[in-house]
Amino acid sequence: CFRVGDFKGMIEKLELIEQPSSEKEYYLGFSYDILHEMTTAEKHYLQALKLGYEGAYTNIIDLYYRLNDKNKALELIKKYNHDESVEVETTIAQLWLGNLKEYKRVRDKLIPSRTISSENHFLTESLVHYQYEWVKEIFKKYDRLFYSNAPIYFAACNLLDPNYPIEYMTSISELDAINSVLDYVKERQEYYYGIND
Repeated sequence: CFRVGDFKGMIEKLELIEQPSSEKEYYLGFSYDILHEMTTAEKHYLQALKLGYEGAYTNIIDLYYRLNDKNKALELIKKYNHDESVEVETTIAQLWLGNLKEYKRVRDKLIPSRTISSENHFLTESLVHYQYEWVKEIFKKYDRLFYSNAPIYFAACNLLDPNYPIEYMTSISELDAINSVLDYVKERQEYYYGIND
């Protein structure tokens, strides 16, 4: 876990570097992003992209996603045309932007090749964008997902059927984790879609 001071110190050190570089711009963008200074983060990520740092693309798509700025995300996707990307953030962005065909093309490729934390993030964000059935089905395809992501599975079951008896199938601690996923999904659905089912 990082402290805010770590990133403020990194910014100070990076600002001392006079020579422009894509890496400098990327790490400035990343640091400002962590500090929630989104306008400044965006400026540096865009400069990193302009200087050839391709990794900034995923970060800025994620930034636009978190800000719910579809216009800027679409503009960036058109400009840099990363249709072949199988990154978690850009795939979630495709779903958020309504590009269901692109999301479906890539989503099954992501699960076998990701870490537990990125699987958790991808599956949860898929629930935010109403992919309940797919999330439930992917657990049947990859049994190993249950070991680290069971609360997401039970949340998907509950979202598909609010009468699903999760309280009888899980422990109290798992029930808390399931409710946490459900609360997050509802909160983000309200943010992105302005509704809360």
